[in-house]
Amino acid sequence: MSVEPSVKSEATFFSTGSNALHVLSTRIKSRIAFRRLHFAPKGNHNASHASDDESLDEGRSSDSESSPEATSKPTVTPGYRRATSNLYYWNSPRIELLDLPLEIIEHIAMSLRDQRPPLDAAALYISEKYSDFSEARFSLSALSQVCSSVRHATERILYRNIQLDFTGWKGRKHTGWPAGSLRLLLRTLQQRPELGRYIYIAALDFQLSSTDSEVSEKALEEFLLRAPNLTHLFLSQCPVALWDFSATRLAGFATTFAPGILPSLLEGLPALRDLHLRDCHVMALAGTLPSHRLRHIRLDSSHENASAHFARVLTICGNSVEALDVRFIGGLQLPAPLFFGESQPRKGGDAIRTLRLDNLSVLSHLSSGYAHLLHDLPMLQHLHVSHHASFASGAFSVLPASLLSLTVSAYYGLWTPEPAKKGFMASLARCISISTLEIAGVEAASEDAEEMEPVVAACKTEKILFKEVKGSRPFVTVFFGTRIACKVEEGNDEPGNESDEL
Repeated sequence: MSVEPSVKSEATFFSTGSNALHVLSTRIKSRIAFRRLHFAPKGNHNASHASDDESLDEGRSSDSESSPEATSKPTVTPGYRRATSNLYYWNSPRIELLDLPLEIIEHIAMSLRDQRPPLDAAALYISEKYSDFSEARFSLSALSQVCSSVRHATERILYRNIQLDFTGWKGRKHTGWPAGSLRLLLRTLQQRPELGRYIYIAALDFQLSSTDSEVSEKALEEFLLRAPNLTHLFLSQCPVALWDFSATRLAGFATTFAPGILPSLLEGLPALRDLHLRDCHVMALAGTLPSHRLRHIRLDSSHENASAHFARVLTICGNSVEALDVRFIGGLQLPAPLFFGESQPRKGGDAIRTLRLDNLSVLSHLSSGYAHLLHDLPMLQHLHVSHHASFASGAFSVLPASLLSLTVSAYYGLWTPEPAKKGFMASLARCISISTLEIAGVEAASEDAEEMEPVVAACKTEKILFKEVKGSRPFVTVFFGTRIACKVEEGNDEPGNESDEL
């Protein structure tokens, strides 16, 4: 056997002892295996090469092109993995897709989808006609075609949250994110009714102005019957015939507002917990509402008097709603709500723990009825304001004593003048400095460190722990409660956060 010069010197060095010979043999086999993997065979091989190949892989025929076995393909038994040498990592047994547990395959399929809370997904669909199903379904469909085992795992994810239109009876496909067809889905469910049990959330583009409304209503009724586990339903427009269908199991519902729809929803959907209404003119609701067990409400609307609108919203919340999201979507006709007005009596909202206000600059108008209503919420713990104008001095004085955190994001109101935008962080820093509530710490994520300097300086002066974190979007969160001791190193005036966590 011919050995390379470098190997010869190593053979001379390790010429004594059986262990040394074993090391030499292993190195020679490794180099031969490496050479066979990276270099294509050329010409005929001698008997020494054939014997080396046989010693590395039993049962393998010679690499000689003149050998008749070289032209025949090796027989591979299904389900049998040929033993390979473990000299290199690429020769070790590899884990294949079907070797993974079913939970891992489902997790891979779930990772192809954009997971959002139900109310956030509902708001995005109602306002933009967008659902992640329109994008993820193509990748999930390709994954389901790998084999039957993967298909069963992927279908449970594919059908869990779907978006459908009534193409075939009316309407057109969206050019950006085309939805599935309800007509084709019903045909599939007729052939495979077990798929209907996988559907939990559905967004349907129902149009009341369609000439085939009767056919569409029958299709909607058939869909509800074939999806027995459906829990959340989002409708671009809500037909009156919905109350004649069996939908008492729905826990979440979203649609655009229509006069009289809210009392009908609360009566016809007794299991309702999550509700989103866009263009909801709550001031048009007269009288008392039926009893309900709602937990989460989001209302997007335009209005003139913010205080009266908020008071009516609290009345709708009753004593059951724990999370409330109120957003002002005014346009050119209503550039900003009117905050100044008479104080309104509060007849609900005792159970609200989380409140989100968007484009409602309540902390800029401390004498408004809106601020008084906010101050009187007895159970409020988390307040999130976005698209807010600069805070008034002493804005923290109108916050309820039960509040644990105040989060600010999407700085500046949509109609805030350009010069006032530069003073937003300064106004927040001023509120931190003169706060009547004890501040435990401040947490922030920012794309511009210079923008956050006023808040950092205020925390440094008041010896409040400031923690900078990484976030996809800028925000500032002020935590209220017992103050955390802030360590200051000698020779360094910056607050330390080596061992303190918020």
